[in-house]
Order: sequence, then structure tokens, then C-alpha cells
Amino acid sequence: MLGCGRRGAAARAIVEHAHAILCERRTWVLNEKQLLRRAGLAPIEALFAEAVRGDLVTWIAKLERALA
Repeated sequence: MLGCGRRGAAARAIVEHAHAILCERRTWVLNEKQLLRRAGLAPIEALFAEAVRGDLVTWIAKLERALA
């Protein structure tokens, strides 16, 4: 099981990445519940459901591929 701190750090990084994408588009999002979707990162949400199972290295590799 992946540690909560590692999942939290990854989640924070994804949120910041989504903010950067939307900033480049000059789009303002007040509700972070829709932030990933509006940034085109909605498929990444499913990866966080997987984060409670498996090892960190494999999960981070999946996350990297999804962001590429």
C-alpha cells in the first residue's frame, strides 16, 4: 500500500500541473472539483483510485505515462 504522504504529494503535483495548464490558457477555475477535467487530466483521477493498491514505483510510472 502506498503511503498517504506519497499519494498526497502526487495529488498536489497533479493539481499544480492542472493549474499551470489552465494558466497558460488564461482560464480561471474556482471549483477544484472540476480542475482536472477542465485541464484535460480527468483520466488521471482513476490512477488515484489505484494508488491504494500496488507499489509506488509502478504507480508513479503509470502517472508519468498518463501525463506524457
